[in-house]
Amino acid sequence: CIADRRGCVYPTPLVDVITGQDIGIDDYHHFARILPSQLSPEKQAERERLAVAGVQALDMTCAAAHVEFIGNCLGEIAARPGGNRARILDLAYGIDELSAYHQVLVGETPRILKQRDHAAAIVTPFPRRKGILRKIHYLDRIPKLPGYLYHEVRTALGETVGLAKGGYRSPLYIELTAPDPDLVRRGVDEIISWQDLFEVD
Repeated sequence: CIADRRGCVYPTPLVDVITGQDIGIDDYHHFARILPSQLSPEKQAERERLAVAGVQALDMTCAAAHVEFIGNCLGEIAARPGGNRARILDLAYGIDELSAYHQVLVGETPRILKQRDHAAAIVTPFPRRKGILRKIHYLDRIPKLPGYLYHEVRTALGETVGLAKGGYRSPLYIELTAPDPDLVRRGVDEIISWQDLFEVD
């Protein structure tokens, strides 16, 4: 959400998140962020309404905020853009969230407009346990994923890796985008199937 000087709140589209717990890892890290949301239009509208009400209840002005829901429950409202949200909103819809944030900081009305209607995912897999990273499997398969756009390895072999709850970041970053949401979801599902993605001692 973006809140202007008067406290008017402008929500951005809902982003679905797959957590570590969703794929059988004892951690609540964000494994994947995906657009468009699979929630029904009615449920998306309800989450949007609750997000706006939550930000207004905190009297937030001239701010960017992210609102997280866990199921039907409000999980968090934080006075910052959500992690990777600006990037995925741009990938899928051409929405410039940071520009909208700047607009409210200088007293303007934020422009949150869709320029296109694509699907997108940002995937940041974590190893299942702490240890020394010895190998990342399937690197040759990543560019062949449905909807593949970009990836980067963010941790060198020989470095210590672990779960987000231990203070570690994902060793790998992957972007997927396509006009067809099913294509992007297939790419995410394939990454989920790589149970031995990280070889850790």
